[in-house]
Amino acid sequence: MLTAREIANNSYGAWRLLLADPRGMEWLDRTPSGAWRSFRLAFLILPLYLPFIWLDIDLTGTQAPLLQILFVELSSYAISWCLLPLAMLYLVPLIQREKEFVGFIVAYNWSTLVLILLALPIVLLVAIGVSMDFVVLLQLILDGLVLFYGWNIFRFALRLSPLAAAAFELGDFVLSVALNQLTDALMR
Repeated sequence: MLTAREIANNSYGAWRLLLADPRGMEWLDRTPSGAWRSFRLAFLILPLYLPFIWLDIDLTGTQAPLLQILFVELSSYAISWCLLPLAMLYLVPLIQREKEFVGFIVAYNWSTLVLILLALPIVLLVAIGVSMDFVVLLQLILDGLVLFYGWNIFRFALRLSPLAAAAFELGDFVLSVALNQLTDALMR
């Protein structure tokens, strides 16, 4: 299990990256063990992800059986934790950033905790019936923040130029959209 100190240090480092502070990397456990341990977050934050499943069901109006919804959504959740790290495993040698790969994985995984905590209030606003126009506006702002955050992670963790980081973040965005589209299609 992750210790309270690990959670505090790595979360703080991930938060600093969101604020465009490259020194956030110093707070992350960028060892191979730290990278493997960062995947434990998937289990730790799974309960925080469950409201997003409810929101997806509510917004799409799916009539699929509950077991199918849970299977598809939880499979998508697991894939989302592996998709970019596996893609980057093959891409980092092409850009000669093998030494930075472990730190990138740690930063990317811990950013998930920060992002889910930032997105949860939107789910709560939908649950209490706040105007969807306001919710959509907040979601657009959050989407922009997600792109900025990913761009920072690619820049700082892999030491990429701003343009190269933008290209990688665009690739990550395309992978995420494709996975979401597949998930939605499997729940019809």
